[in-house]
Amino acid sequence: MIYVFVFAHPDDESMFFLPTIRSLIDGGKTVWLLCLTTGNYDRLGKIREKEMTEVGKMLGISKVIIRDNNDNMQDHPTERWNKTVNHDNQYVLITFDALGISGHVNHIDTYYGVSTAVETKEEKTQILEAWQLESEGNLVCKYIPVLSWILLMISFFNTKIITSTSTKDTPKNKNSIRVYRMHNPVLNWKAMAMHHSQFVWYRRLFVVFSCYTYYNKLTLISRIAAELRSNNTKSIKEK
Repeated sequence: MIYVFVFAHPDDESMFFLPTIRSLIDGGKTVWLLCLTTGNYDRLGKIREKEMTEVGKMLGISKVIIRDNNDNMQDHPTERWNKTVNHDNQYVLITFDALGISGHVNHIDTYYGVSTAVETKEEKTQILEAWQLESEGNLVCKYIPVLSWILLMISFFNTKIITSTSTKDTPKNKNSIRVYRMHNPVLNWKAMAMHHSQFVWYRRLFVVFSCYTYYNKLTLISRIAAELRSNNTKSIKEK
């Protein structure tokens, strides 16, 4: 089984997904990165490709795939997926949610592309399941993650108290929520700093203060999609 992180720009992996990436690698999982654009808006695409490749090596990523799909990221997601992967393997996809963390249109397009690929249910896609990184709606929690800082300080004195990975199941959402925590946030800074062309002052602040440096909360896309369809059906019946 291969865990594939699907995102829009080189550096998204370092800004948003590192707690999950690091946790999976620490657990002996095979991790790939699939970036759907080169980030060539400022004509720095080639530089950003090289930066992301180096970050992948540093993190121990098994494979880094960068596709130049800058024009339209939602076109034929299943076809694009089929051209990218080896269908002898099985895959778990991890991507943004429908809010795209920061509301960036490319992040949102990536989510819809992945969810469409999952909903096709074609056997040849070999997608076992897909997870979305939940956007934090509360700005205080998003940029002042006090609880994460407290847990981090505690971990300095007792490393057994906090681990890379934890899961959260509830009776209603059994196995549909996963929380991954980062106990070495210095790695986030190191990874983001390797994206030299993008490591401007506000991204440096983001690495320090963003909740995504310290934890990721993932929800199962197929479960969310099913609930949305169910709610829509109920609304239609009520009308």
